[in-house]
Amino acid sequence: MKQTTIKTICIFLAGLILCSCSEHKATGEDTHASAADTALKSAAIPDSSWKEPASDSALKPEEYVMYYKKIVAPVTFSVQTPVYSKPDTASKVLKMFAFNTPLIPVLNSEVTDWLEVQLNKDTVYLRTKDVALFSFISSSDKNLKYYVQGKNETTVIYKYNLEQKKYLDTFSVPEFIPDYIGQVNSVNWENTDLVIYLNSNGNCCGCSDKQKYLIDANGTFDGLIETSQYIDDGEIEAGSESHVYFPADPQTQDIIYNEYEYGILTDKDGNEIFDKKGNPVTGTNKDIKKYYRWDGKKMIEQKR
Repeated sequence: MKQTTIKTICIFLAGLILCSCSEHKATGEDTHASAADTALKSAAIPDSSWKEPASDSALKPEEYVMYYKKIVAPVTFSVQTPVYSKPDTASKVLKMFAFNTPLIPVLNSEVTDWLEVQLNKDTVYLRTKDVALFSFISSSDKNLKYYVQGKNETTVIYKYNLEQKKYLDTFSVPEFIPDYIGQVNSVNWENTDLVIYLNSNGNCCGCSDKQKYLIDANGTFDGLIETSQYIDDGEIEAGSESHVYFPADPQTQDIIYNEYEYGILTDKDGNEIFDKKGNPVTGTNKDIKKYYRWDGKKMIEQKR
């Protein structure tokens, strides 16, 4: 049996289609990114950041090309960020932006070492290293804000208190540079400030897409759950996928985890099964569903 939901992951209020076998060159729909801080009402919108690899196979984070459509509430991250008239440090500095200044990237612009942004009606340029392309507000405390940057093949999340004007914590996800990052509505989760997901798109047939869900709860960052999707690019259709589904009703804390695997069927000893003509028999090898609930401290599996 073939599933029609292959490569699909559902999160609160939205579904994101993850296509491993296509190259992402499009910049998306023709709308502006929000200049305001990510508020809860918009936090679950699956904005994201595609990254297109350069020709060199040995990539560094700054060698990716990102489209601003997929950036979530970008802000300046340096204490003082120079605003240049051209994408050149030798060009005129028009002004200095302070830390945490909301940015409006130019429509359909690409981001490499430079970010094109709007200043009044003009296009100006900021160094990408001075910017947090993703920022999120806590679900429970408006004074807590999170900034996400990629450094040396590692995703680093900074937790900052806007009122006290100081950093409270940092959290690193080594060897994982996401294509996009989004926020899950966790406003009614006990002892929880933030739930976000990071997606890494394999960008080729036979590659695996991976998602990491992170939680900041009880004052500590931790991994919540991991999912992935894989398509075998061989002659026989095969693959596997796992998804996590968060409740559409934020009053509940129920989480559904689904794992599905399909391809050549095997017997109890692990041997492949063939029909009378010698053709491999294909079908579902695994289809399991688990139910969890966040109890304020950890994920608890629910018996059904």
